[in-house]
Amino acid sequence: MRPQHRRVGVGQHGLVPDGHRAKSFRNGAALDLAVLVPALAAPVHTTKLDGAARLSVVDVLARVTELLGAHPDVGRIELAGSRAHGDPTALSDWDFHIHTTNAAALARDLPRLVAPLEPLVAQWDRLVDRAVYMLVLPGPVKVDLFPGDERHEIEPPWEPTPENLAAIDAHFWDWVLWLGSKFLHGRQQVVDEELRKLHRNLLGPLGVAPPPTTVDAAVSEYRRARDRLEREWNVSIGRRLGDEITQALRRNRVIDHS
Repeated sequence: MRPQHRRVGVGQHGLVPDGHRAKSFRNGAALDLAVLVPALAAPVHTTKLDGAARLSVVDVLARVTELLGAHPDVGRIELAGSRAHGDPTALSDWDFHIHTTNAAALARDLPRLVAPLEPLVAQWDRLVDRAVYMLVLPGPVKVDLFPGDERHEIEPPWEPTPENLAAIDAHFWDWVLWLGSKFLHGRQQVVDEELRKLHRNLLGPLGVAPPPTTVDAAVSEYRRARDRLEREWNVSIGRRLGDEITQALRRNRVIDHS
């Protein structure tokens, strides 16, 4: 899912049955919250990656539901995308459509609501006209949150500066993690189209030419461009987000040499 980005804060399957009602707590009182998700089809396993525990499927669903359900304007949380359809890949994101009586207020409060998840990065997707708050949790686990029907104005391609290079880095790694899931699904046409879009909006402004034709090439070219700008501008971008996503792409044979 390609959502949008506000300025970044840089720093898989057993699901409950459809129609399950989860307990949420507001002001100390337990409330019922409708959670629409498909029945569980496979056992849950929590593994470790470089010492950081990866969230299991149940953990993601339960924790996101608990945190979002604390908001007074949330009525229903609906799992969508490949995880709702029962055919996720190892890199598939978690898409949550949040039914709300006040989309603007919910969108405003999302960063605070999900802060306890301690995301590696959290940002609004710049390139779609529907508001989507995107998280990458340690693991890496990608979570996309759709606050009602809140809209977002599509933003122009990046214009790199020393001040926004960290935000560009966050955008790139979120994007290639999502591309990895499309690659594993065999959706090559989508991958090709998105690589051109990635070049137009992010890699090209960084000085990369011509457009990459593989995810592997995109990662290699991005790293070279980022490292060059770090040296030119005497800035340093944290590596944990990129390292975790690169390892996940390698582990799933999306990339080989990057």
